[in-house]
Amino acid sequence: MKIALLQNLQGMVYRFQHFINTLKEKHTVVNIVNIDHINKESFDCVLVDYYHQSPTNPHTAMCERINSFKDSLLKFKGKIIFYSLDDGQAIYNTELDFDIVNRIDVWIVYMINLGFLNHSVKHAEILKNKFVLIPRYTIPYLNTDSVIYENKQNKIVFIGSTTGNYWFNGKNWRVECLKKIWDNSFLRDHFDGWLVNDHIIDVSTQDEEYNKTFKFVKKNSYLSEAVWIEKLKSNTLSLCVSGHTKYTYRHPQSMAMMTTMLANFDLEKDPYDWLFSDKFKNVSYVVKDDLSNFVEVCEEALLNKEKTKNYAYTAYDVYKNYFEVTPKNTYQNHVWELVTKQFNNLGIYDI
Repeated sequence: MKIALLQNLQGMVYRFQHFINTLKEKHTVVNIVNIDHINKESFDCVLVDYYHQSPTNPHTAMCERINSFKDSLLKFKGKIIFYSLDDGQAIYNTELDFDIVNRIDVWIVYMINLGFLNHSVKHAEILKNKFVLIPRYTIPYLNTDSVIYENKQNKIVFIGSTTGNYWFNGKNWRVECLKKIWDNSFLRDHFDGWLVNDHIIDVSTQDEEYNKTFKFVKKNSYLSEAVWIEKLKSNTLSLCVSGHTKYTYRHPQSMAMMTTMLANFDLEKDPYDWLFSDKFKNVSYVVKDDLSNFVEVCEEALLNKEKTKNYAYTAYDVYKNYFEVTPKNTYQNHVWELVTKQFNNLGIYDI
């Protein structure tokens, strides 16, 4: 099979790379820069990045982009596959041309966001059976052989940005968690980390008075991924407080380094099911959404060392079985079989 790959936003490429790497083991994948190229060469399939950054018109920009090359899409005789892998699974479709909706063969996502899907009942009836789930936020292969749990420090680590808007009753979950750690001498003595922002990112209006309350701020003090992985490797607990979503890249990184995830919210719905979300039972410490038991749970995680260790090993096993990629940065065979089975159900048998 010869497959055309149209990637609109290069900054999102890494989210699709392990799927593409696996695809390339059996098929020819050609990057194209313009949708018209699918009609100039012989392709069996086209993969289209369904994403568009527009601060002024986010709800329709994605649709408008796709609609702009309607003629080329409808002339194409092969399979048409969209993919949407942004944090919120923003599958805006209300303004998508109905002829294009009818021509879509598959829509690849991390999870099916019913909030976006059901904006248009007419479209939803057609699209709801065309989604394929792929593993969410897979990370490049990590050699975990050198991880020795007994060598870890009994500390909580967190370095991150202020994602998550002011969604916590006008506040920010990450900011509030770090304030609670700051105000507790025991937790503060067993914490290593900081916020890299002194403001809330990804918002149009700042609450300047609230921003003055931030703790543990080292503005723009980022770490390389390699250094961050070493920090996880060296400590027992990773603070996994929600940003844009409950589940992030921080989770598989922590699981791989046998660092127990702390302060998760319930990950089985985020807010919908996702591939392997059912595996996140009894793998970490969980806090209430209102953070009312945050300090209590953090203290338990530091003091109950055996429980923390058990969580680390359990989560590590989940990572190895379902989330780890191969040394070639491809999906494990049994994971790929689950993905291809979904394609088979939609009439694509040779993916």
